[in-house]
Amino acid sequence: MIPTKASAQLTLLTLFLMAALWLTAPTVHAQDGANNVDCGSSQIIIDGGQPPQFTLPLQINETLEVEPDAVLTINGTDLPADASLH
Repeated sequence: MIPTKASAQLTLLTLFLMAALWLTAPTVHAQDGANNVDCGSSQIIIDGGQPPQFTLPLQINETLEVEPDAVLTINGTDLPADASLH
C-alpha cells in the first residue's frame, strides 16, 4: 500500500499535535500562603521525583522535580484525625 498525500498530511499533523501537547505540559505550583504555619510533627512525604524522597514541611523552600510520566507516592505521617489530602 502506497501512502497517499492525504494520509501523509494526516500523519504529519498528528505528529505536530503530539509535539505541541508534549511541549505545553502544565506546570504545577504549590498554593501561595503563609509559610510559618506550625505543623507540629505532621509530614507529607512524596516519593518518585528528584530528590527521591521529598518531605514537607522540612524541604519547604526546595524544589521537587517530577518527570511527566513519573508515578508519585504521597504519604502523610502524624496527621491530625480530621486531616484530608487533596
